[in-house]
Amino acid sequence: MLENKNLWVMWFPATVGVLIFFRTALYLYFVMSGGNYIHPDSALYLELAEHLIETGDFFLPSSQPDIIQPFGIPSSQTMRILFSDVPAGPEIFRTPGYPVFLVVLHWLNIDNPYSIVLIQEIIYGVSIFIFYHYGQQLLNKNIMRAGVIFMLINSGGLVWPKFLISETLFLPFLIAGLLFIGLYLRHYQVRFLIMAGVLLGIGGWIRPAIQYLPIVVALIIVLFHFKSMKKWLHVTVFLLFFVLTLSPWLIRNYYHYGQIFMSGQGSNLLANYHVPAVWHWPNVDQFDKSGQQLVQRKIKKIVVQKENESGRSVDAVEFFKLQQNWALKELSHYPVIYFKAWLAGAARVMYESFVNDFYQLMRFPDHRLHFLDVLTGNFKAYHSIKTTGIISGVVYYFLHQDRFYLFHTVFSMTVAIFAIFGAVSIVSKRDCFLWLIMLTNFYFILLPGPIGYGRYRFPIDVFWFIQACYGYMWIVGLVQSAQQKNIWKAVSD
Repeated sequence: MLENKNLWVMWFPATVGVLIFFRTALYLYFVMSGGNYIHPDSALYLELAEHLIETGDFFLPSSQPDIIQPFGIPSSQTMRILFSDVPAGPEIFRTPGYPVFLVVLHWLNIDNPYSIVLIQEIIYGVSIFIFYHYGQQLLNKNIMRAGVIFMLINSGGLVWPKFLISETLFLPFLIAGLLFIGLYLRHYQVRFLIMAGVLLGIGGWIRPAIQYLPIVVALIIVLFHFKSMKKWLHVTVFLLFFVLTLSPWLIRNYYHYGQIFMSGQGSNLLANYHVPAVWHWPNVDQFDKSGQQLVQRKIKKIVVQKENESGRSVDAVEFFKLQQNWALKELSHYPVIYFKAWLAGAARVMYESFVNDFYQLMRFPDHRLHFLDVLTGNFKAYHSIKTTGIISGVVYYFLHQDRFYLFHTVFSMTVAIFAIFGAVSIVSKRDCFLWLIMLTNFYFILLPGPIGYGRYRFPIDVFWFIQACYGYMWIVGLVQSAQQKNIWKAVSD
């Protein structure tokens, strides 16, 4: 056993080197093949960056340009349709972190999309270094080494750094923030919590979805140290520094709109995605786009009514709050369906493999594997099932679908299964940091709700993998314990 461990330690650097070479070769192929770096969200980020460069204001222009200068990328109407009725004014939907990142790169004469992607690949590498450097002080070193290998080959880690969206920039701040909280829990030095609050606050500038995570962190620390007033004080300092880091953005929004407001992304998700998904249950992953159009008509009617009552136009913050209130009221009419749809969405996030996105950005043929979509009633092999039975249909798809997709989908499903067992294992342990990892995982998995968008899982993919490792060790421990009992029983008999 000791020799195997030493072999693993010896081969780890060489394995990392080979995988870095592989990722470099993949990036070069991506560039030479004209890989697709545009995601539906990319155009809005690029437009905001362009407007910052030209005017210095964080303001989304009302007209859609044909070409986004200086990046030279054709615009897209994909996302703009959802915001056609949002009142003009200072941008309140997206936070400025990623557009500012693009502006800084432009100032450094880095505005070629493939050069931006290269910087993002480097940032992803830095995230891996942060994870390993600080993580090995907190967790089993073999698990951390496995986590590094996972990050280097994980399909999500191959995909999202190559899109011009905020995910990769967000990653090092989330990872470092969580690990600094772990260092606090090992050493109980408040400086680690201060650093964590600042890092997670910077993460909020990039992705506002993080805004409620510090509350989860605070509750976990307090619950584990309920009787310690010193820990309560430390948690208060942590939350204070998180809010202080975000305060320039919050103050700016208060100055323009008279209300403290973070982002309109939450209300947009509820109204334009959750409501149509529930309306078209059980096909929540393929909901009818006409549902979004109906939502927009209903919201527009509510806005007009509000304007008639107040005698003035609503601003963007009021619009998003009206949108959110209507969505919550509408969803309250379908509590059981909404709950089921949310669970189905969470399950989809757990097993999402990102391979379709990989094919898209690399311009590979798009071979989809749909046998797992039976969970949401969208089984493309329905005819095979109907004529030959479920087992025969699944076997047919295993034998005839793209092997790369099949491997990653099965691997992702396996990780999800072990991660669920990992949650059972972690709950049985009194380790605050492991609880934090587990709850952070479920925070991002549950966040997208019925739409089940796997992109939300990417920032915590390595922690999801670690949770799966604990699930694997727990199962192995149970098996070994059972075997020892059988041996002891046999000896006794």
